[in-house]
Amino acid sequence: MEVNPVDNQVLLQLLPKLPEQEINHHAMLPIEDMPRFMKLLREQKAVSARCLEFMILTASRSGNARLAEWNEIHWDKKLWIIPARKMKVSKNGDHVVPLSDQAFELLEKVKASTVHKNRYIFVSSSGRSNFSDGTFRSLIARMNKKNIANGGEPFTDEKELDSQGNPSLATPHGLARATFRTWAQNDELGNDKRFSDRVAELCLHHNVSDAYRGAYERNEAMKSRTEMMQAWADYCYGEENGKNK
Repeated sequence: MEVNPVDNQVLLQLLPKLPEQEINHHAMLPIEDMPRFMKLLREQKAVSARCLEFMILTASRSGNARLAEWNEIHWDKKLWIIPARKMKVSKNGDHVVPLSDQAFELLEKVKASTVHKNRYIFVSSSGRSNFSDGTFRSLIARMNKKNIANGGEPFTDEKELDSQGNPSLATPHGLARATFRTWAQNDELGNDKRFSDRVAELCLHHNVSDAYRGAYERNEAMKSRTEMMQAWADYCYGEENGKNK
């Protein structure tokens, strides 16, 4: 049996330490800015704008929204059921998304206005291609430029800085998921008392710490999840309704 004469602990001391990797978060939008962002987004007529709007209302990932299919919509139950194979963490099973009144109405309008028959809900005007995440980023950048030109505040995240040290422009993922998660537990709005932390995690298809309760709640917490997603949609549309909820 060969014995390694080198002490591993000595090696660790001699070798240069690797720099700690920085954790890059997706730039989000402060929750108080979401209603005015959504108001401007609804003024955009492009199908890509409807896709981003749907992504935000459902707190879904970009890929899931961009590749959403009509057969995943259960109209009678107002649910969007995303197959596990399309989810980032497939072992968590299918992702059942309760559709708020606003999200449901959006789908009805898209379906009524769709000219090209396609299995995907959101496609280009030619009906031949899906949108990319870059399409959303470009849309947000144009909206931000227009908003600033009209005297509005930029759609940026003060806590995330770009390569020039300036606040980063909100990303699609940050808008749809990070802003939702922050809103879900915001104490100033009373959401920390109003909503369960566990239910918010389930709305994002995140795993919960207790495997048994996780499996149980994934199937049985639909009432709470439906209430949360409707409250989120109401808040997002608060600028148009003249108030935030």
